[in-house]
Amino acid sequence: MLSALQRITKDWSLETPTASAHERTVGQVIEELLRAKALAGCSRSYLVGLRAMLLQFDRFLSRTKRGTFRAGSPPISAIGLPELEDWMATKAAASRSTWRARLSALFSFAVRRDYMPANPCLKLEPIRNRRQPAQAFTWWQCARCLVWLRRHSPSGLCWFALSTFAGLRPEEAQRTSWNAIDILSQRIVRVEAQTSKVGQRRIVPLNALAASWLALSRTMGATLPWNATARRRTIRRLRQVLRWTSWPRDITRHTAASIMVATTRNLAEVALALGHSERILRRHYLALMTQDEARRFCRLMPGAAGDASPT
Repeated sequence: MLSALQRITKDWSLETPTASAHERTVGQVIEELLRAKALAGCSRSYLVGLRAMLLQFDRFLSRTKRGTFRAGSPPISAIGLPELEDWMATKAAASRSTWRARLSALFSFAVRRDYMPANPCLKLEPIRNRRQPAQAFTWWQCARCLVWLRRHSPSGLCWFALSTFAGLRPEEAQRTSWNAIDILSQRIVRVEAQTSKVGQRRIVPLNALAASWLALSRTMGATLPWNATARRRTIRRLRQVLRWTSWPRDITRHTAASIMVATTRNLAEVALALGHSERILRRHYLALMTQDEARRFCRLMPGAAGDASPT
């Protein structure tokens, strides 16, 4: 069975298509776009995510426009502002900016290939989202997670330590290998460009808390990189442990950033470790945690985490 990336980059027939250029369907243009992106060097994770989103849009068009167009994917040139607004109305406000960017990539590609005259995404009203404030764990919530992970998921414990104490993005922590982690001598994690969300290499220092939990998870047989499905399953279990109905976005990384800011007060150093700017740090992480609260996190060492978790 072909992998997702192989399906995206499979050889295309060089024969002239039976349909004329202006009759290219949305589905056909999606596959052309993905192939072009793959040849341009886009990452596998980006291609797989882009393909999933665009095919979802194509299925929506095929279903809702069945009476307007012939069965199957409609012509790309027939898609305009009404279809885009109908689609956006089905999406949560927080995700509409991402959807607009992905669809704009598709239609801009179609314009460059002369399949349609203009990108209809340019006619959409600007999307204004009020960003939700960053959320961080309390020390006892973090302790509960550590206790459960220590008992049930060594690999999950490793991922949690990399993101909650070292500040790696959740996806970066999941994709990091043991070869990139030096616990004993330099106490660093190397985040490679292909691992990073922004495609930029950086070196992240490991504090005593992160190094201790990483060392423990390794002795317990934790495997890295970690499986995305296993990460989602583990987060669902942690939600049950904490009695949460949802998992706040990037809460592990936000917790790490809050601890670092509160303990070091060196914004430039923290921003360098996290891989973003001081401006973002000031906007989202200042005053999320006091120094006293951060010190309680720093006492959550492996020998004490079991006693720290409240009943």
